This record gives sequence, C-alpha cells and structure tokens, in this order.
Amino acid sequence: MPRKSAQSRPGFHFLLLSSASGKTVFGADADRRKLDQIVAEVVSELGVRVHAYCWLNNEIEIIAATGVVAPERFIRKIANAYTAAVGDPLGRHRSLFSDAHICYEPETLEELADIVRSMHVRPVVLDLAEESSSYPWSSARAYAGLEHILWLTKETLAPLLERPEEIPRAQTAPRMIAAAVEAKLSRETLDRSRIWMARALIAWIVTRDGVGTVASAATRLGVDATALEHSMRKYRELAPDLFETPLPQVMSWRCFELASPKVREDIAHILATVSHWPH
Repeated sequence: MPRKSAQSRPGFHFLLLSSASGKTVFGADADRRKLDQIVAEVVSELGVRVHAYCWLNNEIEIIAATGVVAPERFIRKIANAYTAAVGDPLGRHRSLFSDAHICYEPETLEELADIVRSMHVRPVVLDLAEESSSYPWSSARAYAGLEHILWLTKETLAPLLERPEEIPRAQTAPRMIAAAVEAKLSRETLDRSRIWMARALIAWIVTRDGVGTVASAATRLGVDATALEHSMRKYRELAPDLFETPLPQVMSWRCFELASPKVREDIAHILATVSHWPH
C-alpha cells in the first residue's frame, strides 16, 4: 500500500531513547521526577506538545507534536539536560543515552492511539507494575483521570483511547500488536495478581518489622516502588487475613494453590526473599 504524503499525516512523532550502556538511567524516584521537570521546561521553551510518555528503567518514550522544531532536537535536548542533571551522581560522565534513537511518524491518529496503548502497558509487560494505573511514570494515570500533569496535552488522544474496541478499525501493525499484548495480559490477570499479592506481603513484612523500606523491597523484587506500595495497600484491603497468616502457611492459601506450577514456583521464590533480609 502506498504511504500517505507527509502533508496528510497528523504531525505526531513517537520518540524513543535507550540507555547508552543498557543500565538504568534512573537512580531513584527523584531522578524520574527530575526528568518530569526537565520535560516540562523543554516543552515550554520549544513550544512543543507532549501527548503521551513512559519512563522505563533503561529507556524513555514520548509522543510529541513538535511543530517547526525537529523531533530529534526536542528529544536530544531532554537527554542532554537530564544527563547533565543526574549523570555524575550515577557515576557516568558521558551521555546516559545511546546516540541512536527511534523517531517514527504515525500515519493516522488511530495508529497513534494504538502506539500509546502499547506504551501504557509496557510497565506491566516488563513486570514493573501490576497494572498501568499503578505505574506513576507514564501518562496512563493522567488519561485514567487519576492525576493532572500540566505539560501533558490529552485533548487529542483521550477520545480515541476511550473509544470501545468493538468499533471496526483498520488492522494496522500497531493495533494488532497492542491488541495481542492486551489479550495476553488479560489471560494472565489472575496469575499476575497472585504474584503481586506475594510481593505485597513481603513488602508489608519487611516494613512492619523495620528491616527495610518499600523502596528497598522493590529493589530486591525488581519492581517499581510506588507500584509495589499501591499493591500493598490494595491487597491489605482485599485480603487482610493473608497479612496475619504465618509465612510458612501462606502457600496453602487457596488463591495460591490454584496457581499454575510455574507461578507457584515464582511465588515461593518471592516469599523466600524475606530470609535474605538482615534481622
């Protein structure tokens, strides 16, 4: 199929920068908040609009309408400012980001919305968060009405992201990818909730006993600290008895007994991490 002319496209770009070394570009939540601040400043300075974003451990993804500003200038300005702000504390004196980057211009707003859907579920796919709405470092929470971000423009994409999926649409590659990922995550909902319940239990135990913080528990479990705290509150409300059960008896809980062998193994491994904490 012939591609549409540049003049007929909506004028948005999907921009992705990866870590230069494969390591995380964030040392703590304060670094992610610093990136938020830098993006707000660059958006104001250059007069561009950010319509979606997601900060992952070793990459940043942005959907932006840059107008007369070259997309590469916009994303590199963010990368350079962030490296200057946090590079030394991370012990890295060169750019935190790779010289290569992805810059893709969707042909339609519908294709753009499908890319954003995929962006918003990336933290769940990577097992950083139990659900998109509990991950604080993307625009998913803003589109769900859970927070307000001054530098995020939602008016264009919000109606498309809210549109029911049963409405027929062209089978573009981004749409098929987004639909396949969402279907996979939907099938795994129960097992994912069991695993996050076990993580919430460990976080509660180590914080209750004063042997660690939610942040240190999240680091050991390889998940986002804010998302872990969200799950801890969630499951303490949904299953308060679990948090009063002696840890050796936890695996006999029916919700864990019904899990697949692989998930039971994963849960047992998570519960065993408590033995590694200093007492």
